[in-house]
Amino acid sequence: MRKGMRLTGTVLLVIVLLLTSVGVASAAPRDPFRGVWYAVDVGTDYSNMKIVFGGSHGTRHIVWQDDYWSICPDGGPGVGRGTGVLDGADANVLHASIDVYCGRSFAGNFLMEFVYDPYTNTMDNIVNGGGPGSVTWHR
Repeated sequence: MRKGMRLTGTVLLVIVLLLTSVGVASAAPRDPFRGVWYAVDVGTDYSNMKIVFGGSHGTRHIVWQDDYWSICPDGGPGVGRGTGVLDGADANVLHASIDVYCGRSFAGNFLMEFVYDPYTNTMDNIVNGGGPGSVTWHR
């Protein structure tokens, strides 16, 4: 009888330890922006876009590739490079400044906010404090 009780106690201890470790691991906050995102610019030109967020401690490094930037001569491809800072009040909002380059030439700068939706795991953008952008980004 004692042997059976020890075995039951050991099994229960293992289950409790497993559940505790899973709970601790899932409690850690996840950075909603870091990684690679893709979108099609359905609002204007149907270009393919890719954006990569890196960095840590509230600051993100941004590289945005687009098949078509209207700011580029003849609407050619370009790359946006910039930095973003997480909003102090809402970790699902990133304030960014993007420099756009067409080839090696600087074409312009714009300010943007990226807003992460944790329910759909998507991201939208707001340009220069205006309304929501026409682009929804997916992982």
